[in-house]
Amino acid sequence: LLAYDPARVANLRARLIIAAAELHAIRASDPAAAYALRAAAGIRNDVEMVWLPMLTRIIDSEALTGAVWRASGVIDGLQNSVIRTMVDDHGWSIQPDPLANDQSQVTAEEAAALATRLNEIDLSALVKDQRQLQWLAQRLHIIGRDPLLSARFLANLDCWPQLTRELARQHAQSFRFDYSSVVSPADITNTFEGLMSIWTHSLPKGALTIGSNANVESSLPAIDDADPYVQAMMLRALHPDAMTAAALSRQLLTSWLALKYNPAAPLTLDLGMTSGPNTADLLLPLLLDDPAACVWWMQVTANNPALLFETLDDPATAYRIALVGTDPANTTAAAAGVALSAILDYFGDDPYSRMGFDTDGHPGEYGIFLGDLVAPWLLQFTAANHDWPAPAKRKASLLGIALRDPEALRGLVADAERIRAGFTESLSAGSIDAAKQVGGLLNLLLQLAVNELVADERASTNESWNALWTVVGVAGAFLPGGPLVGIASGAALTLIRGELESYLEQPDPDGTRRTAERAMDVALTLAGGAAVSQLYSKWLHDGAVTAALPPPPGVDLADHESTWSCPSADYHQRFELWRQGLPGGPEGVLGHQAADLLAAFIAGSGAQANCAELAG
Repeated sequence: LLAYDPARVANLRARLIIAAAELHAIRASDPAAAYALRAAAGIRNDVEMVWLPMLTRIIDSEALTGAVWRASGVIDGLQNSVIRTMVDDHGWSIQPDPLANDQSQVTAEEAAALATRLNEIDLSALVKDQRQLQWLAQRLHIIGRDPLLSARFLANLDCWPQLTRELARQHAQSFRFDYSSVVSPADITNTFEGLMSIWTHSLPKGALTIGSNANVESSLPAIDDADPYVQAMMLRALHPDAMTAAALSRQLLTSWLALKYNPAAPLTLDLGMTSGPNTADLLLPLLLDDPAACVWWMQVTANNPALLFETLDDPATAYRIALVGTDPANTTAAAAGVALSAILDYFGDDPYSRMGFDTDGHPGEYGIFLGDLVAPWLLQFTAANHDWPAPAKRKASLLGIALRDPEALRGLVADAERIRAGFTESLSAGSIDAAKQVGGLLNLLLQLAVNELVADERASTNESWNALWTVVGVAGAFLPGGPLVGIASGAALTLIRGELESYLEQPDPDGTRRTAERAMDVALTLAGGAAVSQLYSKWLHDGAVTAALPPPPGVDLADHESTWSCPSADYHQRFELWRQGLPGGPEGVLGHQAADLLAAFIAGSGAQANCAELAG
C-alpha cells in the first residue's frame, strides 16, 4: 500500500514554499560564510526544482484519489481492507504498492481494518466467493496465533451474528443435491476454524477443558436467538475436549429437539434441509475421542434416548458412541445395565415409525446395532447373574428385543471376540457359578430362537438357527474345563436341522414349535452333559474323587434321532442313578454341585415340561 493524506501533503508544500522564500532571503558578505551560503543554495534548489514540483503533481493528480480507485473496484476486496479504511475513514489518497506484500504477516492495523470491513460488506456474497473466503481464512488463522492481533480484530468486529449465520447457511446448503457453488464444506469449516481461533483468546484459561460443567453461553460470542446449527459450527471449531464437548452437546441438542418437535418454532438451518449433517452430526463425533465422554453420554441417553437417536442424520455415530460407552473395558456392569435397559426399552417399539421421522436416523437399520450392544453383556441377562437388579422376566424380555432382528443374531456371530471379552469381564474362569450363568444364557438364546422360528417360519429359519449354534459354542467355551465339544457340529444336531427344514417347508406353527423345542432340548442336554463331565474331570484333578468313581453318563441320542422322545428326561434318569454313588450321596456337597450345574442347563422340571410340549 502506498497511501498519503492530501491535507498533510498540501501543508508540506506550503511549508516548503515558505522555506524556499526564507532561503532566498539569506545574505552574507563575510567570506567565511561562503560554504554555508552554497549549502543553503543547494537546499533551495532541491526544494524548488524537485520537491515542490513533485508535491504539486501529487496534489493535482486524479490518478491517486480515492474516488478513482473506488470507481475501478480495486479496493473493494477484503485483501484491501486497510486501503478502503484509510480512504473512507481518513480521506487518504492511495496507490497499490508495486512491491509484493508478505502474506504471512498481518499488522495490527490490518487486523482492525479487516474486522471493520467485514462489518460493511455483503456477507452473503462473500461466502459464495471461494477466492475471497480462502484468503479470509488464511488471514484469520494468522491473526488467531497472536493474542494482540486477536484483541484488535475482536474489538472492531460487530457482525458475529450475520457472519456466522451466513457461513453456517452456506455449509448446510452445500449438501443439497442441486448445490452448484465451488465453495466446499471444507472452505466453510476452515473459515470457522480461523474465526474461532481468534475467539479463544477471549475465553478464560481452561474453558475448553472444563468438562461436564461447560455451558454454551460462556463458550460462544453473545448472539441473540442463535441458531443451534450456527452454534454447533462454532463449538466444533473451538476443539473442546471430549467431555466438554459432551456437556455442550447435551445443552445444545436439548434445545434443538424442542425446536424439532414444536410446530410453531421456526426451522433451524439443518432442519430446513433434506440432506446433510444435523447439529448433532457436527458435535457428537467429538465424544469418540475419549471413552469417558461416551460413558457419560450413556447416562444422558438413559434419561432421554432421543438426544442420541433422534438428533443425528447419520445413526452410525449414535451406535458407535453407545458401543464405546457400554463397553466392559470402559464402564461398570451397573452403569451399562442402566443404559442398555433404557436403549432396549426405547427400541421395544420401532421408534422411527412411532415418531414419524423423516430422513433423520435412517429408520429400520438398527438390528445389528442392538445385537452388538448386548454382545458383551449376555450373561447379565440370565437369572443366575445379579449384576443388574431386574427380574428375570424383565431381562429376558429386553434380550428378546435386542435379538428380535435376525441381523442381530448374525451380528453376534461376527462379534464373537467381543462376546468373549464380555464373558472374561463377567466370569471367573472355571467357576461353578460361571457355568450356571452360561447354562442360563443358552436357555435364553435357544428359547428366543424357538419363538422367532415360530413367529416367522421361513424368514428366520436356517441362517438364524445356524448362527445360534455358533453363539452356543462361544458361550460353552467358558464352562469349567474348556469349550464344549460337539455343540455346534454334532451329527445329532445336523439331523435335527434337516428335520427342521422339512417341517418349515409347509406352514405349521405347532409342528415348527415341536421341532424347534426338540432341537433346543438336544442342545441343552448336550451342553449340560458336557458340563457335568468337565466337572467330574475337575474333581479328579483336585482330588475330590478317585478314579474308582465312574464318570457321569454320556448323552446318547441314538434312541432319539427318529422319534419324538425327550433326550433331557432320559439323561436326567441316568444322571440321578450316577449321583447316588457320589461321596456323601445325592445330598452331599458333590451331589449338590453336580445337580446345581446340570439344573442351569436342564432342570428336572424343565425337562418334564419340554417333554410334555414335545408330546403335543
